[in-house]
Amino acid sequence: MIDIEGMDRVENELAKSLDSGLPVLCHAGRHIVFSGGKRIRPALLLLSYRAVGGNDIEHAIPIAASVELIHTATLIHDDINDRSPQRRGSPSVNAMFGESIALLAGDFLFTRLFSLASNYESSILKTLTDSCVKIVEGETQQLMTLGNLTLRENDYLEIVAKKTASLFSACTKVGAMLATQEKGIIDALSEYGFNVGMAFQIRDDILDLVGKKEMLGKPITSDVDQKKMSIVTIHALNQSGDAASVLISRDPERIRTLLKKTGSLEYGLGVATMYMNRAKESLTVLPGSVYKDRLTDIADMVVMRES
Repeated sequence: MIDIEGMDRVENELAKSLDSGLPVLCHAGRHIVFSGGKRIRPALLLLSYRAVGGNDIEHAIPIAASVELIHTATLIHDDINDRSPQRRGSPSVNAMFGESIALLAGDFLFTRLFSLASNYESSILKTLTDSCVKIVEGETQQLMTLGNLTLRENDYLEIVAKKTASLFSACTKVGAMLATQEKGIIDALSEYGFNVGMAFQIRDDILDLVGKKEMLGKPITSDVDQKKMSIVTIHALNQSGDAASVLISRDPERIRTLLKKTGSLEYGLGVATMYMNRAKESLTVLPGSVYKDRLTDIADMVVMRES
């Protein structure tokens, strides 16, 4: 978890939001919410709020907790779609409770976020709900393109923009909206979040291919096993006539050899770095502060991280 002011209170809000008269929903929700997530989305919201001059951190806490609930609900639904047995190194909710309870637990988290966000302006709620729609669209597009070896890079980037970057953008935009009405500032923070989200997901896809299982909490090359395309595998397919057969083999060592030979890992990292730099450029409209510095650090971290 990212250590910044207010995150302890976000944790308290999350704990309260998971109370239910049905113990199984409470247990399933707590299992994934407190399974060791980075909390990067609420952290970005709180830092954005502070960076543009917000001075009452308590005002931002409930909405910061709500964006983590959105993210966590999507993880549950992802694991159901992928039939994933693990999440963050522990059994997934669907593995522990079955797919039916997991689906209901994801719905439970989605509905809880509305109680957390109910006291905020309609423009803030619309920003979050628009993001939720994009997430569903992105996940649907990805599901419909599983195993499509002719998927174009632009199509992949569109999926990432919807399923990941849209929520990052909503977090930083909402953080700014809570503290200012200046459109230029709000737009700049929204752009920052979008680019950080793009860099984050591209790096995530790279780590799936070359990371360490114990660091990631899931099997290496799980995305390939699930026939998900990434910027790295798309690049490899464009560079080598053997790439399709190697990817279809699902052999981790053959895949790593292919990606090194084609320079696809370096290519993917280069694209992630481009988005990282765009994110940092968006922050030039802000005055200097420790909060701006932390936002810059997070942009660097999402590309350089190993898990």
